[in-house]
Amino acid sequence: MKKFFPIVAFIAVALISLTMAGFAYFATQEAARIKFDATADDALNRIESRIDLHLSLLRSTQALFDARNGDISRGEFKAFFSALDVDNNFAGLRGIGFLRLAKAGDEAAVERDILRDHGVAHQVYPATTQPWRTPIVMFEPIDPSNQASIGFDMFTEPARRAAIEKAMADDQQHASGLVQLGQGTGATQTFPGFLVFVRLNVETAPEVINASRSSTAGFLYAAFRARDLFQTALSRTPLLPVNTEIYDGQPDADNLLFRSETPPVETFGDRLLVTRKIVVAGRPWT
Repeated sequence: MKKFFPIVAFIAVALISLTMAGFAYFATQEAARIKFDATADDALNRIESRIDLHLSLLRSTQALFDARNGDISRGEFKAFFSALDVDNNFAGLRGIGFLRLAKAGDEAAVERDILRDHGVAHQVYPATTQPWRTPIVMFEPIDPSNQASIGFDMFTEPARRAAIEKAMADDQQHASGLVQLGQGTGATQTFPGFLVFVRLNVETAPEVINASRSSTAGFLYAAFRARDLFQTALSRTPLLPVNTEIYDGQPDADNLLFRSETPPVETFGDRLLVTRKIVVAGRPWT
């Protein structure tokens, strides 16, 4: 029996060592997972904070219009926007605009207002079978690349229309799904992004058939370039060692708002993968 003692002792020590190594391995993996979860939460907080900052700007714009009962000239709106120094303070924001709400058939009145404010004639377009028109009548920053967007009726595009209809029903902000900014306006370049709408209530709003819309004169909106917005949020120091994908709704290729330029390390597989869900202006994101 004694001659087997060294072998038994060796096996026992080996088993204990393997057990301890296993515990150490799993403890290390669990620590890595906890640290990764915390890093993912940090990334989420950065994104939410950046979006909240931008949406506060839309609320400030709404307060300006409310204080003037919607009577804001193009020059006053331009001066307000210029004072914000958007390039330095609100990276990712494409711009802020105002949509006039009008019944289909009342385009001529809107076109006269556009001519008065811009000094250039713009038709309301494209043709529609919808009962409502929501053409862009003001937008900043305006430049030759987006001048043709004045008069574009957002109610003719399904993703935009869905968000506008929600904004018609209450005084909350409502985000659209994924859209191509500049699409349908003749822009030379389009950008993946999204829009957030909020209705503007004034005493001189046009008469409408639905009592819940009776004071709606139009909609203020903010346009966001998805890549610029999320890169700005995630590039804040210290840089986070995570790869991020953001989807409008469920994770699907057609819903992809943003993906980190550097792909994740394939050897990690799903070991370091977390999913978070948030709601942005009433719209669920993953």
